[in-house]
Amino acid sequence: MEIEFSFDKKFNKIHYQVNHSDISEDEILEVFSNVYIETELNERITKVIGHTQKKRFLVIVCIINKKSNAVKIITVYPASRKYIIKWNQEVNKND
Repeated sequence: MEIEFSFDKKFNKIHYQVNHSDISEDEILEVFSNVYIETELNERITKVIGHTQKKRFLVIVCIINKKSNAVKIITVYPASRKYIIKWNQEVNKND
């Protein structure tokens, strides 16, 4: 999977790092390598909810191009309790 990050010209850094510099690119990749759920915000933008190897839950707002297997990350932030509950419900609904 090819990953691209939105860049914030005003702050001269990757956009999500402006407010969430404690989240690493490796953690974002870990979310995509584990079980995650997708929720469409609109026809282009998707919200991905998942966790890292250390079970840190993150919300990734991105544009997913399934044809080219590419993802453009718009922003990333720690998941609130509501998102963790939603992830658990979706992942465990067939159990």
